[in-house]
Amino acid sequence: MWTACSLAVLTGLALVAHAAAQSGTDALSPSASSADFSTPIVKGSGSTAASELTRAALTNASATGNAQMSLTYDSVGSGQGQKNLLQNAYDYAISDVPLSEAVYNSSAKDLFQIPFAINSVTIVYNISGIPSGALRLDRPTLAAIYSCDITLWNDPIIAGLNPGLALPTRPITVVVRTDASGTTQQVTEYLAADANTWTLGSGKTIGWPKCVVTVQGSEGVVSYVSANTLSIGYVEYGQARKGGVSVAALKNNAGAFVTPWQANITRMANDLVLPPSAASAQWEHVNFLSLVGAYVYPICGLEFIMLNINQTSKGYMASTIMKEFTLYLLSDAVQYCMQNYGYTAIPLRLCRLARGAARTIVVAPRPPDADAISLPSSFINVYIAPPPGTAPGAAPGAAPGAASSGAPALASAPTSSQPKPGMPNPNLPLVDHLAGSPLVVPGNGVIAAAGRRLLDTWSEWAEQF
Repeated sequence: MWTACSLAVLTGLALVAHAAAQSGTDALSPSASSADFSTPIVKGSGSTAASELTRAALTNASATGNAQMSLTYDSVGSGQGQKNLLQNAYDYAISDVPLSEAVYNSSAKDLFQIPFAINSVTIVYNISGIPSGALRLDRPTLAAIYSCDITLWNDPIIAGLNPGLALPTRPITVVVRTDASGTTQQVTEYLAADANTWTLGSGKTIGWPKCVVTVQGSEGVVSYVSANTLSIGYVEYGQARKGGVSVAALKNNAGAFVTPWQANITRMANDLVLPPSAASAQWEHVNFLSLVGAYVYPICGLEFIMLNINQTSKGYMASTIMKEFTLYLLSDAVQYCMQNYGYTAIPLRLCRLARGAARTIVVAPRPPDADAISLPSSFINVYIAPPPGTAPGAAPGAAPGAASSGAPALASAPTSSQPKPGMPNPNLPLVDHLAGSPLVVPGNGVIAAAGRRLLDTWSEWAEQF
């Protein structure tokens, strides 16, 4: 059965055949290839939190392309991913946080830091009888827990935030990341915003107190918390939802206790002050922490793809694929699906900035003998016609484990002429153009504004042609 807005490849060779038929070119075969036109390899590394989203997008981009290609991603953490890019070991990095201003300015490379999604970091816990969203925490209390100053679940401070909640008289097991993690940086920056209650600093790694349990990667946090009662950890929302672990409601600057699925993250992103360009060191100073409003979730950030602006050294095929994959992450086909991976699509003004940067990535010129071997002029397709009669799945933005709300699909987009390659078909309803299932709007109304933004992107796409 089709699932709503899944980026996983569901039709395999049929999608490849469709892509090749639309492009009017044959896939590059090994027998037609010369040494210069061997199967291109594009390698990335970085965030463990965004690994599922990234790998799904890579798999689908590869399977719907016009030629054989190898697109890889190593889940090593944001910090190591950044290092791998700066050391020329990989072609791109996926990172939960931007490069620091000092590192960006000291790099010998001209780099783009292109935002393509909005992440939310959750505090996850395992307490029998306390469902997801029921436990309330604020910044000073969380700082005391991670400093090992609060060690029991029924501590009067935790109990004071949770009247009527049956908290156990048992020790808290505190779980943290041992690898260089963008998620760790986001959590510790949130805690460090109150210097009166947090003294351990912030960063991708810090000196944790001896009471904590250290694990590797986002998957390690989810695995540990799932298996051990009375534990608490931090992990990106998509990983928490996938793992089925309970998520705490955090107190925001307006005094409201909010979970990621209750927040209006699109509105939060529209409140940000942005740098003028993706080629800027100033992304480090884009700050979700200062936002005030009942709709704000306290720990959010931008997800970045980082790469060299000039890709010509990689040759025509690899450089073109790198550029097209970056644009693919920013396309409607992927942006529509962000909620199902625990992320939020970037709003239109940020999407315009990101797409504008991606279009200026410099690629190597097309070889003069490319036509003789039917080398495509474009490698990754965005438009895939959805099959009829598909069924919607779980509503984006729902709490972990929640089923579909049965909310209606978004309205159809305006009709126009025949679709152009690389563009979703405007004659079709707003659906997942990869899996073919109608998008649904969650019942809490939070994503209504994002839905209107998605309608706007039809004209945004038209601007390219």
